[in-house]
Amino acid sequence: MYHSTNGDLEYDYLIYPGADPGRIKFTLPASSLINRDGSLTVGNLVPEIRLLKPLAYQLDGAKHLPVACSFSRASDGAIGFRLGSFDRSKTLIIDPVVSFSVVFGGSSGDTAAYTSVDQWGNAYVVGTSQLGFPVTMGAVAHSSVFITKFDPNGALLYSNYFGGSGPISATSGAIDMTGNLYVVGTTSSSNYPSTAGAAVRSITCGAFSVLGTDGFSVKFSPSGAVVYSTLLGQCSLNLGGGSQVTSVNAVVDAIGDIFAAVNVFSPKGVTAGAVVVKVNVAGSSVTQILPSGFLQIFPAIGIDPGGFLYLATTDFSLTTNRNKVTKLSPAGSTIYSTSIGLGIPSAMTVDALGQAYITGQSQNGTQPTPGSYQNGTTGSFVTKLAASGTVLYTSVIGSAQTHAIAADSLGNCYVAGSASSSLAITNGSATQPNYGGGMSDGFLFELNPEGTAPVFATFIGGIQSDNVNSMAVTPSGSIYLAGNTISNDFPSTSATSAKGGGDVFILKLTSGSISVPTAPLLFSLAAGSQPVTKFVQISGSLASLGFSVSVSPNTGWLSVSPPSGLTPVALSVMANPGGLPAGIYGGTVTVSGTGGATGSINIPVSLAVSAPFPTISGVFNAASFQGGAISPGEIVTISGTALGPNAPANLSLDKNGNVSTSLGGVQVMFNGKRLSNPGQA
Repeated sequence: MYHSTNGDLEYDYLIYPGADPGRIKFTLPASSLINRDGSLTVGNLVPEIRLLKPLAYQLDGAKHLPVACSFSRASDGAIGFRLGSFDRSKTLIIDPVVSFSVVFGGSSGDTAAYTSVDQWGNAYVVGTSQLGFPVTMGAVAHSSVFITKFDPNGALLYSNYFGGSGPISATSGAIDMTGNLYVVGTTSSSNYPSTAGAAVRSITCGAFSVLGTDGFSVKFSPSGAVVYSTLLGQCSLNLGGGSQVTSVNAVVDAIGDIFAAVNVFSPKGVTAGAVVVKVNVAGSSVTQILPSGFLQIFPAIGIDPGGFLYLATTDFSLTTNRNKVTKLSPAGSTIYSTSIGLGIPSAMTVDALGQAYITGQSQNGTQPTPGSYQNGTTGSFVTKLAASGTVLYTSVIGSAQTHAIAADSLGNCYVAGSASSSLAITNGSATQPNYGGGMSDGFLFELNPEGTAPVFATFIGGIQSDNVNSMAVTPSGSIYLAGNTISNDFPSTSATSAKGGGDVFILKLTSGSISVPTAPLLFSLAAGSQPVTKFVQISGSLASLGFSVSVSPNTGWLSVSPPSGLTPVALSVMANPGGLPAGIYGGTVTVSGTGGATGSINIPVSLAVSAPFPTISGVFNAASFQGGAISPGEIVTISGTALGPNAPANLSLDKNGNVSTSLGGVQVMFNGKRLSNPGQA
């Protein structure tokens, strides 16, 4: 995982005892260059990616013992490491610093509104620029919405302008399964560049000769070409003259239809309202599917793989329970409407299971659910709903403003935004554990699936003000953050600095992967015996990767320690046969990456519990209770443990009328021989 040292992002390689560091190789463009200062420039990428001269060391207690290390090029062109002598019985850590230029913008203020990643790993940043934003050759030369696309290695693919001569602002976006990018926002431009056949081609509202503000939707192809551009035609909304569309939030379904939550405000009578509209895949139709009453807005919208819509609603006409999450079927019928209290929602996401995650600003002392993580009662809240609409948890993360939210396949929830120095950064693997300075820093905060504890948290920023506006988490565990900075020392990984009035950044936290041996753990124990522990090594492709461990079934005989932590670590797996009858028991230990680390590995566990082995402590004459030699025909009492069944068994006779030599499944042997006739010795 990337972490930060002196403002630079870096990652570590761990070479365990007996491993060959010569197997670490980079396959990079042929134009990659090892520089005189020992750094490595990766190809001719824009922005530039540079790996600074690597450091290597071994640990002796708390001491770092340096090991000579430099980049080297093999005969096949691959890049590896040249190392000095080191102790091969100890772990070696190679620590190259990643240099990646992530700050970009024009000569005036720029704002990032949306970031996402397509299924091929290309990253997108959408926002608004005022002046001089850099565009690629052949890009659309309108102002002032920008659309910038990077390939998985950070190379710039295109950077476009879009807009007319009047004000325009991007507020949200979406990407479909084929790589088309959808951008929505607001504009009051009289020459908005709509395309032929668009549903709405010009703004029709306004008052006192002042053009109103409408919403818009634009679809870009994977190459950056405009597919359609239409206005939404929602700026009147029966609120009176001069009404303004103030924000548009959008999602896209599986066939490319856009669903946009459009919020409108009118200075006349200080009224507000909102609608949800559907823009068809061609941009030729805009249909209002959910009208709203006055004093009601839709701060956020989500969609699940089945096409069900989720809306966070704030109704300012109410003094209690003013915020709700509503789930709508693809046909528009209400599935549930759940109150989430008095806070002001700011963002929403929905996972593949239909679980909704909402974040925003808490108000009037938001009450967390019992057992959930709580850092005060003010600041930002996170609420998770089950697919049925039941509140699973509400957590308060503290003094921060959340603007973005995401969830991974394990149910971990990520929120990001701006924070003060009082935000609790408690995880030891934080990229930037200390507050950078200024009015605010950006931040990233991860909660576990139950909402009971933070998994990962970090500040993101320099000495001035910084803010995260949008976030995306990929299936592989990489985290993309986009926002704004005016810090000249923003912790990017190149010499790029803010150019004027605030610039845009995109930051990728690349995860490592955890690894665990998957060989079954086999325990064979007698009933009532002491617990037995076996150890499993949890390691990672990078240093200090987060992990969590779960056990199934949770019946008590199988336990692990620690339940979570950072790699590398030896995980103890304990089997306890206490209270179990004889039999075969099966379980599973699941180790999952957290904090952006990938991997979810199952370890089968089997416990065979046998009946306890009999032990004899004494043999006595049944009448006198005296020990000694046993005579033929003598009746004796045998004492010890596990000598018979739990329930009493009655004496029985065999077919010849003799006392049976086996009773209750127990048989007595003399000198290793089974008695066949009474009196036999």
